Amino acid sequence: KAAGIILDLRNNPGGLLDTTVEVANQFLRGGDAGYQVDRNGRKEMLRLTNDGEALDIPVVVLVNRGSASGSELLAGALQDRGRAVLIGTRTFGKGSVNHLRQLSDGSALYVTIGRWLTPNGRQIEGNGLTPDIPLEMTEEDVKNQKDPQLERAIEVMRTRTS
Repeated sequence: KAAGIILDLRNNPGGLLDTTVEVANQFLRGGDAGYQVDRNGRKEMLRLTNDGEALDIPVVVLVNRGSASGSELLAGALQDRGRAVLIGTRTFGKGSVNHLRQLSDGSALYVTIGRWLTPNGRQIEGNGLTPDIPLEMTEEDVKNQKDPQLERAIEVMRTRTS
């Protein structure tokens, strides 16, 4: 019975693609969470279903330079689909699809096999995401145990739930 959700993806380095899509599915009604594009430009849609638990509740997402990979794909999907306001600083810009190859000597090699795009076709790799409300958190804020990004998110949430 929450009035809204503040999703804090700051310093979240991402995770598995399937999990990212499952989380996006909780907030988005069908459609897609973005695309995976291979080196030949072929797009594979990251499809969603309609069985999410938070399809109509207001959402605000906190992001920063430490938000990367799957967390960027999630934030970008929510931003592109008009489901969330992003607050914070530009994200890291890690939107590559990697495949692990085991080598015969026991070592491994990550091979980039594609890129992720948001539902509106924005490339995450090398670009990151720009928040709707850019807001830095300074060393002074941290020292004084203040979180202006969270405070702003609460303000935004109050206006969206009124």
